Amino acid sequence: MVELEVVKWVSLVLAVVISSMFNGSYAAFNPASNYLIACGSSRNVTFQGRVFVPDSQQSSYVMKSQGNTAIATSNSNSNIPSPIFQSARIFPAITSYKFNIHQQGRHWIRLYFFPLPNSGNDLESAPITVVTDKFVLMNNFTFKNYNGSYLFKEYSVNVTSDTLTISFIPWNNLVSFVNAIEVVSVPDELIPDQALPVSQFAPSHGLSAFAFETVYRLNMGGPLITPQNDTLGRTWENDAKYLHVNSSAVNMSVNPATIKYPQSLVPEIAPNWVYATVDTMGDANVANLNFNITWVLPVDPNYFY
Repeated sequence: MVELEVVKWVSLVLAVVISSMFNGSYAAFNPASNYLIACGSSRNVTFQGRVFVPDSQQSSYVMKSQGNTAIATSNSNSNIPSPIFQSARIFPAITSYKFNIHQQGRHWIRLYFFPLPNSGNDLESAPITVVTDKFVLMNNFTFKNYNGSYLFKEYSVNVTSDTLTISFIPWNNLVSFVNAIEVVSVPDELIPDQALPVSQFAPSHGLSAFAFETVYRLNMGGPLITPQNDTLGRTWENDAKYLHVNSSAVNMSVNPATIKYPQSLVPEIAPNWVYATVDTMGDANVANLNFNITWVLPVDPNYFY
């Protein structure tokens, strides 16, 4: 296993209304690999308009463990954030999921975590380390040092073989766990091989060798967009809570149906709702009206953005 740093990916799409003179026709993206797994569940789980299947129903992937795994479930919905967190697979030893990859290229790896109570284990203290064949995705995370009740992680990894292995590694004689896993193909056009990093002037090349973690994906001036309304199953937050000065931005929008994509842009870059809304300069109560709209996004300084 080669430990490579995961590059954090801040997806800030500043909405631009594309002229209707560019009107291309596209087939809907159909991912070659599309694994939606409800770990520890005994039945299918519908979540955000998609169906997750139990990890016991292994077909084109294999789960292997160096010990006996356990299952935690909850019959009560009162304290569960959403149905996808009603079950979990618990790992007392290193456990791997090995997926057959039907087409090499970038894939989403999405991981869901919620420390179910009454599981027979202290899942809030459970250290979570997750690695792939080449990348360390999570390293010794615990809910004890986390303010949220659940955790969702999204990564984009370029898979260059016919299989992808995701391993969960417990530490210090404690268990690890996961509630759900996604492994889904991503269009090759979504991430170019070079880009201009934040605070740097020289472009970075060879991005296909990196894994990316989504930190923020914001819809400027528009509503929350859920995976049901995104062909790649993404979530887009409204940007309002990140504005440095709330009154500095005013929302404007057009009918999303009027958005047309040029031939050079695949619709999977962002749904039409993203391009249909925009933040414009508002009244920031300053004498100089030539001000900036500023968003404040807390980040980990140990990564590139």
